[in-house]
Formats: sequence, structure tokens, C-alpha cells
Amino acid sequence: MSGDVGPVYNHRPMQPTAIRTSTTPGVPQGRASLFDSIDAIKTEYKLLHAELDGVRNERDELEMKLKSQLAELNSVRSALYELEVHHSRVLARYEEEAHQLQAERDQRFESGRVSEGSLPAFLRPSPHNPDSSNRPLSAEAQARSLPRIDRPHSSSSLARIDMLKTSRPIDGDADRNLERPPDNRAHKRPRTGRDHPDSYPPPPMGAQSQNASSSSSAMPVPSPNSLGLYRSPDVSSGREPAERTLPEREQLQKEPPRYPVPPEIPDRNDWQVVYNPRVQKALGICLVHTFAHTSVVCCIRFSPDGKLLATGCKGSTHLYNVLTGEKVCILSDPDPAPAKGSQTQTKDYYIRSVKFSPDGKLLATGSEDNEIRIWDIDARKIIRTLKGHTEEIYSLDFSRNGRYIVSGSADRTLWIWDLRQRSSKMIHLSKDSQDFEQGITSIAISPDSKLVAAGCMDTIVRLYDIETVELVDTLHGHENSVYSVSFTPDGRGLITGSLDKQLRLWNIMPILQNQANPPSATVRRQYPIANCPCISFKGHNDFVLSTAITPDSRWIISGSKDRSVSFWDARNADLQFTLQGHKNSVIALHTSPLGGMLATGSGDATARIWSFSSV
Repeated sequence: MSGDVGPVYNHRPMQPTAIRTSTTPGVPQGRASLFDSIDAIKTEYKLLHAELDGVRNERDELEMKLKSQLAELNSVRSALYELEVHHSRVLARYEEEAHQLQAERDQRFESGRVSEGSLPAFLRPSPHNPDSSNRPLSAEAQARSLPRIDRPHSSSSLARIDMLKTSRPIDGDADRNLERPPDNRAHKRPRTGRDHPDSYPPPPMGAQSQNASSSSSAMPVPSPNSLGLYRSPDVSSGREPAERTLPEREQLQKEPPRYPVPPEIPDRNDWQVVYNPRVQKALGICLVHTFAHTSVVCCIRFSPDGKLLATGCKGSTHLYNVLTGEKVCILSDPDPAPAKGSQTQTKDYYIRSVKFSPDGKLLATGSEDNEIRIWDIDARKIIRTLKGHTEEIYSLDFSRNGRYIVSGSADRTLWIWDLRQRSSKMIHLSKDSQDFEQGITSIAISPDSKLVAAGCMDTIVRLYDIETVELVDTLHGHENSVYSVSFTPDGRGLITGSLDKQLRLWNIMPILQNQANPPSATVRRQYPIANCPCISFKGHNDFVLSTAITPDSRWIISGSKDRSVSFWDARNADLQFTLQGHKNSVIALHTSPLGGMLATGSGDATARIWSFSSV
């Protein structure tokens, strides 16, 4: 067989060449990842162990603190137990001393009891109840009738009175009253000699008269005069001349002692008196009448004949019979109009000052609605309204000759109203002072109707000539606003009370002498300050809001925000006693022109009449 036979060649398919992996010796890959996990676990374990150590340390610290606090608690318990034991002992000792003092007081009462025949008519048993004259007092009645004035007081019992809060327990709207200066000032209007018929019988034994008898059965009370009112015994025979009671120049450096006031009245007691143990007891005092009001009593005033008492409160003036304690009438504007620039009605304003005319027929009232109203007391109607002030009236006064009314206001002006000529003059304090924020808080006219004293909020007392309205002089010395000014009965002294907790008695004879022999106008303008000696009376724990003086010029009386009334000897500034008879600020004071009686008005919405006499 022939043919073309090609060469036989067995072709193999092309295959890719495999990449050979290196097979160098080492640790397998699975084991490396295991070692990494173990290292991570070890690290986490170390962190947890460190955190556990920190927690254990914190626990130990807390346990130590707990042990120390438990130890401290045990010590507190021990101290508290010791205090309870000590308190029980002190309480037992106090009760024992109280029983001893009670027994001593009862013994003094039995030994010094006043016979019925020596008591005045209004303290004797009622003739309508004859059995009561022979009825012995029970022990409880005896204890209640004796004022707490002879009980010894330790220094701890004469604690400082807490500062008065401005809240009003009866009238919530009256809170604003203490934010404004009290307007009525107890200006002295002495009326010494009067002849009146014996036409006023003794008062009936009403509720208020019973209050008087229940609080004064062991207290010597002066005998009634022709009006049936009570007057201090005449001490003129042994008294120094009036000018001798005024401070001399060397007394300027004398620093009077400070006396504490009694603690606040407990609820079970109505009033109490604390005498100064450093001086001889010379006065006794008892409560005669209490008049309840519906708001704060801002001002108070006796009539010139001593028969009426006027009080100013919210929207009205109340008149009371001093002898019987009965309310005579209420004077209120029947058609009140809102004050200029105010949306509040007049009836919502307080009567800040009340003053009788010298003949007792008229009554002037100044209120927060910027107006002065003059009332006819018998007709009980307004006969004239004086307008001029642009802000509330703080104080006003009637001149002794009945011609002038002078008023002071928060608008920093003093107005002199001439009732005869029906004209007025205005004095603006900014003309004589660089302080444009001061207001006039209190006004007093001298007994001779020639000078006007103005107490101001800038601490200065200014004296003006009532005829020429010129500034006569100024008195500097108080460290805070002056809230009360009143002349002494002879017109030679001026009493001032201030928010610096002091009152001062100024001898203004240098001013009177300068007025009698006036220097030239240039000298008076450049040197208006006279060298007037004064005595400071210190002892109140809070603002002095009101002052008064007795007709014989022997005793100066002050009322304070610390709720107390203090009687001071005008000759040496010694405190005679402190009367705690109100439960709020004593805003207003006035002594009866007949002597022997004091009227007080307070923020506790009460007015009171007190009888005082020499013992």
C-alpha cells in the first residue's frame, strides 16, 4: 500500500504551569490567631483585675466613712441625751422659782392692798351691784388684777424683742403702712387750768371699764378732777424750774446708759411693765380702755378739754368718750374721690394725722389721698378741704392760736394754711437741701405759734418762722430719718424720735434768742446752725416712731417698732419703766392735756388709754 502517509506525531494539549507555593517551615496560620486571642484575654483580665482592686479600695473607704459617721451619730445622741437631762433640771428649777415669785407676789399683794375707800370712783364696785362691794376677790382674780410690775427680772429674762415683721394680723392691706412713715406725732398741747362744771358722772361698769379695774386694783391712781378724768398729782412744789430740765452744754458728751426692753407679751397676758432696777420707782400705770379697730391705728389725739379721743385708721376717723370708753361717732367722707394720678378710692387710704382745733370744735385730718379735711365735730360734716400736696400727707398740726394748720408730706413740701385769711404758703425742702429725696414725716408748732418744727427723712430737723416761712435753723445729730417731733410745754425744748432707735431732747433756747435778736441776713444764710445742747435717750431695740411729754415736763414717753412704750426722766434721761402693752409697733402716742393719761395707737389694730400717777 502506497500512499502518502504523513509522519505520525502525538500532540499533547498545552496545560498551564501550576504556581508552586512556598513550603518554608513555620507556625501554622490557625495557631497564630489562637495566640492573639489568648493575649487579648490576658489583657482584658488584667484590666478587670485592676478595676476590681479600685472597687475594693472604694468599698473600704466607704466602710471607714460609715463607721466614722456612726460614731458621730452616737456622740450626737449622747449630747442630746445630756441636753434633755439638763433641760429637765433647768425647767424644774425655773418652775420652783416661778412658784416662789408667785408666793412672794401674793404676799406683797396681801400686805400692800389698797382699801376700797381710797380708790377712785371708776375703780370701785358698781353701785348697781351692792353685793359685789363685800365680795372678796378670789386668788385667781387677785393675781389677774395685779399688773406684773414688781416681779424681779433676771438679765436673761430681759431678752431683746424680735424685729417686727411688717405683716398685719388683721388687715392684710395694712402692710404698706410701715413702709411709709407714721404721720401722727404726739405733739404736746398743755392745757393746765380749766374750770368746768361737775356735770360728768362716773362711767358705767362696761366691758372696757372692767378691763381698767381688773388691771389696776393694786395700783395707786390719781383722784378725778371736775370732769371725772384723772390728773397727775401736782409736783410743782418740789420740781425744778422748767428750764433747769433742759440739757446744758456740758451734757453733750454724756453717753446715757442703754436699757433692755421686756420680752414680747405672752398670749395669756394682756400687758406688763418692767421697771428699771437702777432708779427709784416713781410712777405707776394701769390700763383704762382698749378700742379695737379693723385696721392699723396710724394716729391718735386727745381733745383740748380731755373729753374726746380721736384715732385715725383705714378710711375713717373714730371719736371716743374718754370717760366712758364709748364710741361717739365715725367720721368718713361720704363721697370719696380718687387721688390725682391714682386709681384707688379715698376710702382705701389711711388717715395719717388727726388734730383738734384749740377750741375743740374742729378736727383736721390728713390722709394718703393728699388732702386735708376739716370737720365740724358737732355737725359731723366736712366744712373745708385743703388741697395742695401732690403726695400723701404724713403729719399736720393746729397752731395754739387757731389761725394756722401746718402740714408735711412725702412730696417734700411743707404747707402753712392761714385759716383766717384763707391763704397758704408752701416751703419746698429742695431749696435748702441737696437731698431731693427727703420727705417731711412729722410736724409740730411751738406753743407761741411762731415756730414750726419739721422732722425729715434726711435725718435733719428744720425750724421755720411761721410768719415769714424762712428757715430759722436746723438740728443735726440723728443718724437716720426723724419720725417724730414735739415741743415741750414751755416751748424751750424740742423732742425728736428717729429710726436710729434714739430720741433726743434739744435745748432750743439759743435758737429762740437768735430769733429775738436776729443776726444779719448774710450771717443767717451762711451760718444757720445754732449750738443747741441735747440729751440722747437710748434703750429701744428698733425704730422710735412716736414721742410725747407730760404736761409737767417731767416725763418723756416714746413708742417704738419694738412694741414697747418707754417712760424717761426728762432731767437725766434715766428710764423709769418700759410698758409692753401692744403686740405690734406703737405708731402713735399722746398725753392728755389734763395730765395723768396716755393714749397709744398700734399696728395691732388697737388703741388704748392708760392712767399713770406718781407713787
